[in-house]
Amino acid sequence: MLKRNLGVTMAKDPAVLFYTNDFLSGTFTMTDEQVGKYIRLLCLQHQKGKLTKKDMYYICSTYDEDVFSKFTEENGFYFNQRMYDETIRRKKYSESRKKNISKRYSKKKDSTYVEHMETETETITEDIKDINTLWIRTFGRNPNIPEYEETEKFIKKYGYDTAYKTYKAGAIRNIKSLGYLMSNIDANGNLIPYDKKPKQEEILELK
Repeated sequence: MLKRNLGVTMAKDPAVLFYTNDFLSGTFTMTDEQVGKYIRLLCLQHQKGKLTKKDMYYICSTYDEDVFSKFTEENGFYFNQRMYDETIRRKKYSESRKKNISKRYSKKKDSTYVEHMETETETITEDIKDINTLWIRTFGRNPNIPEYEETEKFIKKYGYDTAYKTYKAGAIRNIKSLGYLMSNIDANGNLIPYDKKPKQEEILELK
């Protein structure tokens, strides 16, 4: 089992990705009271990074199997695995974004251009560093976890600008599958134009 740093309180990030459909399906058989306890415990875990037995009983008042089953007990602490994973994912993403912003700021300091001459392209590039924003702009929805992770890998390999252009081109061509999109990119991460694709592949795509 992967060891978790449950003895250290995480930074109080004000937000975390919350997948409403997953939450609704995962709490379908719980009462409104149980859901209320569950969501409060999730929020508390997000802010504290760990939950003690006292935290669990303070919110639940007594042992509630349906609520407690949503949490794993390890080394005297309780945590919800999904909340833990999303918190770590958000933390890594935030750290990565800070580094990218820092690099951009350093380049601006060395540039001969004045700040008010910043181009629209640069502004767009900054905005799409949020993977969810990238998906909403191109596919009109948030990515699921596998799609988020694959997009993260794509961005690390080819860069944000290429990711935006490729995903946008895929959306224009009405490509809905990330797997299909990935199978139609060249060595530089760009979407292969129709006129450069094998004819047989074009036929299959139209079916």
